[in-house]
Amino acid sequence: MLARGADGIKLTATGTASSSKRATVWNMRLIGGSDAATATFNDGNGGTEKWKLSAAAGAVDREVFPVGLVFNVDCYVTITGTGPTVYV
Repeated sequence: MLARGADGIKLTATGTASSSKRATVWNMRLIGGSDAATATFNDGNGGTEKWKLSAAAGAVDREVFPVGLVFNVDCYVTITGTGPTVYV
């Protein structure tokens, strides 16, 4: 699921965070659900891995990119775990 709100783009399932276009990500946050979670950020579905976040159950992992992290195709996020949330 993809939703845009005050915290940015919210993902609760694997999917595209940039609507199939070039994107620059300034920050990202993963909130673990009921077990450990990961969020892998690729340049397009199946493309080059650009970054990966990991969080224990109920914990938070975040990253800030002062000059931005550029995705040339789109920002595709693969999420694992039970009930995690990703903000981009």
